Amino acid sequence: MPSGSHRGIGGSHGGSFGGSGGSHDRGGGSHGPAGGGFHRGPRVIMFFGHPHYISSAKGSWISVLSMFAILAGFVLFVMIVCNLANNGQIRKIEEDYQYYQNMIERAETNPDYKKEATITGQFCLDGYQKWYLTYTIEQDNGELLEGDTYSIYTLEDLKKYPIDTVVYAAVDSKTVKKTSDSILMDYKNTTLLDDYSYVLSQKSRTIYIVVMIVDVLVLVGILVAIVMLIQKSAASEEQEKQRQEELYRKCPYCGAKVKNTRDKCPNCGANLE
Repeated sequence: MPSGSHRGIGGSHGGSFGGSGGSHDRGGGSHGPAGGGFHRGPRVIMFFGHPHYISSAKGSWISVLSMFAILAGFVLFVMIVCNLANNGQIRKIEEDYQYYQNMIERAETNPDYKKEATITGQFCLDGYQKWYLTYTIEQDNGELLEGDTYSIYTLEDLKKYPIDTVVYAAVDSKTVKKTSDSILMDYKNTTLLDDYSYVLSQKSRTIYIVVMIVDVLVLVGILVAIVMLIQKSAASEEQEKQRQEELYRKCPYCGAKVKNTRDKCPNCGANLE
């Protein structure tokens, strides 16, 4: 398939994400202070602009959940980047497909763009379930232009293309030269779903989307758990404050905290009624 100016890796569209990719540049085919140990005392967390004292147990859980949240966020970022790259490759494959279909259509109406091609090989890339062909076209200067197809052929299809079989190819210029691009005419009878690299890219996109959805759900769950821990700690803090208010009172003279059971302030000695 492509040859010359569109040369790339034979049999595929030359990508790294999802096992494929499209490009016209192919052609042929713990938290803690230094010194060790976890922080054991209460921690202060700002939540909606208010400081909350978090117990050691809850603080440890929040630290662990925060690390998982960071990890989930990183995974989500990587999946987004990979999916964007994979989507770009899918678009390139679709552009390649239309580009060569237009080339074939022009060759059908203008014989000057239709040349004889000789099959020279049948190959299958590692991990691919379909085969691609290599071929040569004679240039105007007598040298041979090498080309190859995409991975679109099944084992049954290969029976129609034994080595040295002469078929027709569409070219991008009336004068065939080293930089000319070409495609076998039978590419017209294929669809994008016949291209195994396109199928792999579509499967990769599905995988990326599923992983992103699961990752978002996990991330939301972690954030909800952190918020619930902070809210629970805030509720406990409020309960403790009310309990302290019931057990103690302030001395009206010096402001010291005094147990309700005492008649005198232990700080200034004032009598308390």
